[in-house]
Amino acid sequence: MKFESTSLVNIITGNNGSGKSSILAEISKQEYVTGKNVICLSNTSTNKFPKIKSHRFHVLNQSSNTLTKALKKVVVSNSHDMIGSSHAHIFPRVLAYLDFNEQLTFKFTIFPYESFIRKFQSEMYNNELIGNDIDEITNHLRNLIEINDDTANFTGHGVKGSYILYLEYAFTYESEKRINTIHNRLIELMLKHERILKKNHLIHDIEITLGRGHGIIPSSHLSSGEACYMATLAFILTYISDNSVIIIDEPENSLHPRWQKKYTSNLLDLLYYFDIRIILATHSPMIVIGAVEDHSGLSVFKSENSTLYPLEGNETNIDEVMVDVFGVLTSRSRYFSYKINEILNDYNNKKIDINSARDKLDKTKSLGPDESQVKIIEAANEILNQMVKNA
Repeated sequence: MKFESTSLVNIITGNNGSGKSSILAEISKQEYVTGKNVICLSNTSTNKFPKIKSHRFHVLNQSSNTLTKALKKVVVSNSHDMIGSSHAHIFPRVLAYLDFNEQLTFKFTIFPYESFIRKFQSEMYNNELIGNDIDEITNHLRNLIEINDDTANFTGHGVKGSYILYLEYAFTYESEKRINTIHNRLIELMLKHERILKKNHLIHDIEITLGRGHGIIPSSHLSSGEACYMATLAFILTYISDNSVIIIDEPENSLHPRWQKKYTSNLLDLLYYFDIRIILATHSPMIVIGAVEDHSGLSVFKSENSTLYPLEGNETNIDEVMVDVFGVLTSRSRYFSYKINEILNDYNNKKIDINSARDKLDKTKSLGPDESQVKIIEAANEILNQMVKNA
């Protein structure tokens, strides 16, 4: 299967088992072969994206610690030594989408002892490339907290007390606020070298909290929808570049319908100056409706037996999308009445014959209306019979 579409936004729909995830996996390989920077995000329990080790192929699979990892990566990628290759400075807009304040607060549990500092500093002998970073971290820590000198009688045993260090991270550097710049730099370096810091027992734990108004919310306490949405956008900003294709499997999982409806518009607002394409596989009519309302450069496809079929039209009515794209009809639908009248009028105006009219009414019944609507369909069939007698 070859996916051919030049649309900015492409949406693939279809029933469970219709092959959407497999199609996305195949598209990701095709786009990678053509030289694209491919960013894949799976919100399903079965991630079918291929494992390709390349700086142009990135896959995020949601798990319990995905948000923490994504936030750490987006902060590290925002450091000055990665300017030009990262666009993490845009991340405050993601926080704004979810009504959070624009800063993150990091809680570091540190063991402030000279013996651990020296063990950490010895790492530069194993890797000279990180020597400057190690010096910078230790100098900042010495300036911020008191380091206990335990080297005289250090035996490597005994319980040591910890120190809690809170540092606020702002995604923009302001030279006139030097203390924020220093804190930003220290946070970036400690996250970058977290493994070595923990290995040498200098730090024990790192927690991230967000602010909403005057309240503080640990990242671990976010709802599943907030966590998934934030992790997804943080991951994209970490790896986005021009000539990128963003492929997302079931973006609607755990998202409120309001966020689903704004999903593609927020994504394009965030990435408006990049040369990108977006390909989504979804069961959500709200995502389709939002995309239709906001974007003229949209293509919608239906998946059947791992084959894609393009769907025509740009209907924005919820019921029309439910019928044309998802094959179901909502109860007490105004669109239901419209469809019945349309069938009768088309027959009356000789646009369709009697057999086609009856087939269309039967298909409308199969879409799942309630009992009162079934009676209306039966009445519509009686009207057709009367039309035939009067013809």
